[in-house]
Amino acid sequence: DGTLHGKMTILDPPPVQRLFAIYGVDLETEVMYYYEYREDGRIIIAEDAAPHFANTAGYEVRRGVVVETEKTPQSNVRHFHPGESDARSGDGTVPYGSLAYCKYWKNKIPELHLKEIPHAEHRSMLANPIFISALLKYVGIQQKGALSSLPLEALDMIRSRT
Repeated sequence: DGTLHGKMTILDPPPVQRLFAIYGVDLETEVMYYYEYREDGRIIIAEDAAPHFANTAGYEVRRGVVVETEKTPQSNVRHFHPGESDARSGDGTVPYGSLAYCKYWKNKIPELHLKEIPHAEHRSMLANPIFISALLKYVGIQQKGALSSLPLEALDMIRSRT
């Protein structure tokens, strides 16, 4: 039933009827690191690592750091959007697979809304006009000029970050 000892597991959908997920995509995002043990007991990033796994799976290895790019194939895109390009990456902080995991809840949450914003970085996305527009739409402010109904302090904050 998707529970562990009667409790939800981390991969289960939240117990809600409606979920809105808005996240940035297509920025280079670190997803994995290769480490090596030194004789002195230290563990460091293996800067000369170039494993075949990362290179053949569409990831790039840079000085021991595995990075997904907007050209990296993503299995959840293939699964939910057959025929669409499956190349995506995360928001510069969170890998795409984590950002888009909610796609797996498609048939478990009655009203699931997803919005991917190209090249929107994890933190600065909050000032992104596309994000703000989607957020206002989702909370029910849909009329033209919706931003003009916000308090002046909020508008100043939004404008200063864009």
